[in-house]
Amino acid sequence: MARLSIDRRARSNSRGQILPLFALLLTAMLLMSSLLLDGASALLMRREYQTAADAAALAGVSWPGFQNNGCALSIGQATTLAKASVQANLPKYDPNNVVVTCAAVAPYTDIALQVSLSGTSPGFFSQVAGISTFAVSTSATAINGPITPGHYSVELLDPTGCASASFSGNVSAIFHGALFVNSNCSSTTKGALDSSGGSGSISFVGNAKAIVVGTVTGPKIPSNLVQTGAQQGSDPLSLPEPIFPTTNAPNPTNCPGGDNIYSPGLYPHGIQLGSSERAFLLPGIYYLDNTSAAGGIQVPAHAQLYSVDPGFIHASCVAWTSSSVDATNKANWATNCTAGQCGVLIVNNPVNAKGDINVQAGGATYLRPYVPGVAAYKNVLIWQLKSASYQPDISLQGGSAASLTGGVYAPTATVSMGGGGSSVAGDLTIQFICWDLSLNGNPTFDFVYNSDAFPKTQGYGLVQ
Repeated sequence: MARLSIDRRARSNSRGQILPLFALLLTAMLLMSSLLLDGASALLMRREYQTAADAAALAGVSWPGFQNNGCALSIGQATTLAKASVQANLPKYDPNNVVVTCAAVAPYTDIALQVSLSGTSPGFFSQVAGISTFAVSTSATAINGPITPGHYSVELLDPTGCASASFSGNVSAIFHGALFVNSNCSSTTKGALDSSGGSGSISFVGNAKAIVVGTVTGPKIPSNLVQTGAQQGSDPLSLPEPIFPTTNAPNPTNCPGGDNIYSPGLYPHGIQLGSSERAFLLPGIYYLDNTSAAGGIQVPAHAQLYSVDPGFIHASCVAWTSSSVDATNKANWATNCTAGQCGVLIVNNPVNAKGDINVQAGGATYLRPYVPGVAAYKNVLIWQLKSASYQPDISLQGGSAASLTGGVYAPTATVSMGGGGSSVAGDLTIQFICWDLSLNGNPTFDFVYNSDAFPKTQGYGLVQ
């Protein structure tokens, strides 16, 4: 009987120890459950805020002025649109608490808009743990506009071709931006970049250099200015191709001496300049189609091709005295082609060899690039369509009689530049994005880099 009494006291003591422990565990479980429930409510609110912020950021950048003018000049209208979007999605949210700013997110300079929302989610069950509210905040960043590209003067897209970048004869070239050669050609005779034969030199300004996937042959580039073994890239523009108009451009306005003023539009037979003709191109897009007999644009020796201001008329043509002196022509052109107003986009759709863009030696070209219009095409000067059934070379052999600004975009065609003289070949603030590039002859090409004058990929959508 004594032993039985001892066992009962032991069991009674065990029950007495378990009950407080159970009470503590139950309290902890209740606290955890309350935190989980209220935390889940806060997460649900954050998701609603995130959805609203995403929609508001996209609404803010979606109006046309944002793409053309940038965030800083558009912040007022963008803020109005963003707040209206938040009110539509979160009717109880105070619009005064919607924070809209221009986001400095590289490389989206002045094209990024950030919308930030914040609030509190009440704590119901978790108040027993002393937590009355949960802070909730989120933000979204959207972009709409041109993305600042890498610092390249040339980007060649050919993935395998040898001599994708070719420097022949006595040509010299000065690049203020990098030269990127995508070809993986590993030949020791003619590499992806080849500068064999002739004299001349290739040099770079500042930190620019040649960046090559494959090998480099020839003596014109110092080895310390070449980086080989780079990773292959892709077309940095990938522009959506335009739909050609169905009606032809009006007939040119005739000027004395066989000169003509051309208007933008469709040219089903291309544009063929006569010998010694001066052709004045009014601002806009020139769509060049191609028949079996003619196409593209042909600038023979002694002919001159100019982009001009929108107000250029017959009287302007008469007042501009024809000259064969390059300095005189440049001075006259400068007064008739205002930056930001005077600009053309030459779009070529060749189907045979007659559809090439060809500036012969002795021909003169003075062209500024296209201005919007169509924002995605800004600063594109010459564009040979990737979808064209035939890909002739774009041949620019005008030598020193040239002033070209903007982008030459030929993603499946070779661009060839040359000239017979040994002087500096004109004023060239040009960026090439093309299949291959060939520089030849005797001149010195000085390719100035100016990102504000070159085409940029148009970005749109959420980035953060």
